[in-house]
Amino acid sequence: MSFDDAYNKYQAASDMLGRYNYAEAIFLAQQSIELSIKALLTKLNIEFKRKHDIGDEPFTEASKLLKSVIKDKHKLNYYLKTLAKARILMKLLADLRTYAEYGFIEIPAKDIFDVDFKPFAEWAIQKVFELHFRLKEIAKSI
Repeated sequence: MSFDDAYNKYQAASDMLGRYNYAEAIFLAQQSIELSIKALLTKLNIEFKRKHDIGDEPFTEASKLLKSVIKDKHKLNYYLKTLAKARILMKLLADLRTYAEYGFIEIPAKDIFDVDFKPFAEWAIQKVFELHFRLKEIAKSI
């Protein structure tokens, strides 16, 4: 789990978006944000569950650590908001992951995640990109 692995998943998600494969784009975006978060938590020496939805506890631990280390209130607030946004996006995409991979009620994922999901996929991939670099910035500041 590294930031490089996360970025590679982001690039693959962007590629799938360009190929109009929105199910795969969403699936890969979920993997990217998950890897970015886990890379940060690993850097901070914070343990987490070895599954897709790691829960809220590691974020609470990260928040406590940042509050003890970052003295600049504006920077701390920015970092805490970044953690919150990353957690919410991870949870949202994790909830879609199974459907994006396997479909639903015998309908293939590619048929469910059609052009109707294009704006969502574009938004999600953009947020994954932004949060990847913000999480990496946090890791570098510690």
